[in-house]
Parts: sequence; C-alpha cells; structure tokens
Amino acid sequence: MSNVRVRIADGRQVVTDLGHHFGGEELAVPPPLAEEWVRFGWAVRVEQAADKPAARGKQSRTS
Repeated sequence: MSNVRVRIADGRQVVTDLGHHFGGEELAVPPPLAEEWVRFGWAVRVEQAADKPAARGKQSRTS
C-alpha cells in the first residue's frame, strides 16, 4: 500500500510520531490515515487541492 500525499488544512495542527505538523505542510501518509484526516477536515489530498483556487499559493496584493 503506497502512501497518499495530503496537505494539512490551514489553521489546523496534527501531531504524528514524526512530529508536530502545521497548516500548509504536505505529508505522505497511509491511505486509511489520509481518509480519516480528510473526513475530519484536518487535511486535503494534494491532488484535490490543485483543483481548488483557494488552495493555490497566496497571491500578493500590491496595487
């Protein structure tokens, strides 16, 4: 079973055996764990995030 890439949701924190992870961090986790995190709103799959404009890099407002 290969790992799934997820991004921790903004404003969320997740603690794993590898450490403390904050919003915006990308991690590779086992599929069951990824599904749980997505279901609880703690993370989004990286593939899903690429389709949503809000998940793209922040744009600067210098006008």
